[in-house]
Amino acid sequence: LPSGEDQNLEIQGSVTVCNIDTQGSQEENDFDDKHFYCETCRKQYIDQCDVHGPPLFTYDSPTPVGVPQRALLTLPQGLVIGRSTTSGAGLGVFNQGQIVPLGMHFGPFDGELSSMEQALESAYSWMICRGSDQYDYIHAERDTHSNWMRYVVCSRNENEQNLVAIQQGGRVLFRCCRVIYPGQELKVWYAEEYAQSLSTIWDKIWDKKCTSI
Repeated sequence: LPSGEDQNLEIQGSVTVCNIDTQGSQEENDFDDKHFYCETCRKQYIDQCDVHGPPLFTYDSPTPVGVPQRALLTLPQGLVIGRSTTSGAGLGVFNQGQIVPLGMHFGPFDGELSSMEQALESAYSWMICRGSDQYDYIHAERDTHSNWMRYVVCSRNENEQNLVAIQQGGRVLFRCCRVIYPGQELKVWYAEEYAQSLSTIWDKIWDKKCTSI
């Protein structure tokens, strides 16, 4: 990431991926979001990868909740908002800094707790699995109460995906699953194990995101 961004770039102890083969049998409603994932080794871990250490995180620019255009103001250094390369998608997020490396994490996704009904009506909603058939719904309709991640566009195919949405520690993160070069747009799809932890409501929420493009 761009020089002078050391204050935004930190290392934390833990990651998870695009597609993970989970060892042992685990029921859908017994979702474990404690693990992270090393994109290089393609293995899960809790605190740090034995080979590559803890994962990298790029954090939002600190901005109080409730201020006008908060979502824009939370952009980390090196990222900008512009017209998406996806036709009809409106705004998108682009890398205008240095190369974003494989395994970089952004987030968490910031928004307001909502009802299931509100989440189904919003193109800015995500779900959090809290346990057996227990879910939180977060929407980012108001830019005064959300962050820049609301502007990241869904990828239309695997070739243009460079971020994967995961649940880790009760929060939604976007992890870089393909190196993002300067000038490229950030585009996200969800991790399979994340979707498997959710109810069929998730399919409807995701369809709303995609059909809003």
